[in-house]
Amino acid sequence: MAGHPFGELLRTLRRRHGLTQAELGRGFCTKAHISAIETGVRAPSGHVVRHLLERLPERRALAEALVASYPPRADWLQAGLALALWGEVAGARTILNALTQLPRGTTGHGARALAWTRFLDGRLDQAVPLLRGGVEHYRRRGHFREAAWALWELGMMLAEAAPGPDALWCFREARRTWTRQGDQADQRFRAIVLHSEARALQRMGAHRRAEEQAAKAARLYRALGDQVGEGHALLEAAHAAHGAGALERGRLLADEARERFLSTGHAPCLGIAELAVAIALLDQGPARASEAAQRLARAEANLAQTRPELVLFTRSERARLALLQGDLAGARALVEAALQAPAPSSERAHQLCLAAAVGQKPWPEARQELLRLAGAIPSPWERHATLRSAARLCMQLGRWRWAAELYQAGESWWEAWWDPSDPEASTASSGVSR
Repeated sequence: MAGHPFGELLRTLRRRHGLTQAELGRGFCTKAHISAIETGVRAPSGHVVRHLLERLPERRALAEALVASYPPRADWLQAGLALALWGEVAGARTILNALTQLPRGTTGHGARALAWTRFLDGRLDQAVPLLRGGVEHYRRRGHFREAAWALWELGMMLAEAAPGPDALWCFREARRTWTRQGDQADQRFRAIVLHSEARALQRMGAHRRAEEQAAKAARLYRALGDQVGEGHALLEAAHAAHGAGALERGRLLADEARERFLSTGHAPCLGIAELAVAIALLDQGPARASEAAQRLARAEANLAQTRPELVLFTRSERARLALLQGDLAGARALVEAALQAPAPSSERAHQLCLAAAVGQKPWPEARQELLRLAGAIPSPWERHATLRSAARLCMQLGRWRWAAELYQAGESWWEAWWDPSDPEASTASSGVSR
């Protein structure tokens, strides 16, 4: 084991979380494969590293141990990219910085890693040209699968910054560029890209189209026998169905995703699936409040153990539940606690609506804060979707006038941005020329 801190740490963390080698590798690699990594006999591939990072919460420590144990290899890029997209910035930097030492002219992965480090630095203007250069590098050499992966990365980068047509174009161009060979890699790549497209569409408020793409991804993952991937795609479809107003279908899809996570022992996403079920039940009104309370308690307990940074998302739903049960003081305390923690724009918008509903803030003050929040969102599609989502919550709370005001604000912004008489204004994008 000397000189292989990654294997030592992996064994320590696996035992700490009560997992056997078979359970840790389930759905991806064998017990013998995990054993070989722990004993330093075998170096993990980038895809296996990504799987391990997804299964264990100590991601930064694992990334540091990986870099300390092995020389960088090109396929680590997927692991570094996953950490970046999961918001694990320190761990992502550790892996991506190691990859920038790779010779750029041989694989192109070093330049792609550098692009993602620029993105993490907030320099989208530098990151996009680097990735576009990577796409052309691969195309000139006839490496169309690598070009397709680079296009997918470009789409993910643009979607993270501001989801819009440029990101969707990248995903579709990635599917078109990929050279099909009738192997499992074809199905996996298509599943990943469709799943990513669904997530971008969901953030843009195109819920029905997002559900369609997520359902296609789920079928492809199922054909591959990848139950974790299928669970993630089903969960995306559940969020999209809920956004489209199909509450019961969203609940059923979220429960189906939960079953996939249970069958594979994928604990980190169980709480998210439980929360999606609880939200769908809450949205169906007082008749299902008791079911919602049970699922919400399970979601919070699971997230506290596996994803403590996501517990904040349960507070708004617990406040809604308290309101349904007539506990105004309890709802107010929960909203106050939620507002004190950092939150994404869409979640903060919901918290502000709830703050007004429980009397913690006057509605005019909450509305102005919500509009300032939405106005800071770079993507006009996501800005519009955020206001519509907040308006729907106001309707569920019985605040119809508030909902109408938010809908009107969203439509006014949309009309001001989408000016048919000014082509430059309505087609402004991230600067990705096609």
